[in-house]
Amino acid sequence: MFKKLFSRSANEAKTEGLNLSTIDNESLLRVAEELVYEQTRNANVQLLVAYFVIKPIHNANKRIHAQKNEPYDWQIFTEQIDTVSKKDTTSVHGRYRCGWFTQAAYLRQLEDRIKPEEQLHQRWVELWLYLVEAAPYFDEVLAENTIWSQEEKSYFALNAKAAIRVMAPKPVQDNETFKNGTLTF
Repeated sequence: MFKKLFSRSANEAKTEGLNLSTIDNESLLRVAEELVYEQTRNANVQLLVAYFVIKPIHNANKRIHAQKNEPYDWQIFTEQIDTVSKKDTTSVHGRYRCGWFTQAAYLRQLEDRIKPEEQLHQRWVELWLYLVEAAPYFDEVLAENTIWSQEEKSYFALNAKAAIRVMAPKPVQDNETFKNGTLTF
């Protein structure tokens, strides 16, 4: 089920709302590993961009919902993306963005869920470190890319290393390879 969602071709880049609360963390992490390890480097660049772009969007939505005393989490965020993708079926760029946002939101939700589970921490860190290996290719991959705005591309192309260091999940920031600056990008 997840593999089909995450491995859509360009013509099938649609999102589907999935309720991740019914899936155990081990299975969800295994799916994320398949996603990241089997995608191309270019796809992982797209996923990194989406991963960073959605956090401020999610936080803004969360504040708006909090003011209304309404709950808001990554599951609600993915449902909103699904709604948007179903409304705009003509925009290829919109479908791509929704697809990358959905994948990134699933990774964010997984990140939140596995924190208390120490045995999954190391696998999450390894997954994220692998994903970050795509960072040196931001300029190359994003140069002709029309999915992301020029502002988004400029931010990541010029500040990829700093953005990753600041916005990486806490377990990744605590990793010795990451802290010592031995990542090559």
